[in-house]
Amino acid sequence: MIIQGKNGSVVFYFENHIVGSLPLGNRTMEDYEKQRDKLIREALEDMKLKEVKNLMWRGLHKMKDGSREDNDFICMTILCLMKFRQIDPDGDREGILVAPRRKRKRVSRS
Repeated sequence: MIIQGKNGSVVFYFENHIVGSLPLGNRTMEDYEKQRDKLIREALEDMKLKEVKNLMWRGLHKMKDGSREDNDFICMTILCLMKFRQIDPDGDREGILVAPRRKRKRVSRS
């Protein structure tokens, strides 16, 4: 299920399947990246980088067919793995698609 915001959405795919999406509107891609960076900083306070990567990969594989409640976890995990250069954002099997919402042209009636 794709969650659409007023400015579009960010769609996440893994193993050639859409696994989650985040709305663009009240929050921007930069906001999601800041949230990702905060999550990474907090994780690295307690664990080594290799452990964090392994934990994220295991979680992603377990949750990839998850419910709507798992959506935020899956999306943040993919964003983190992209930051660690474990997932190519433009990959053919995993990555993201930023889908802006089209602006409709208003037609004036005379």
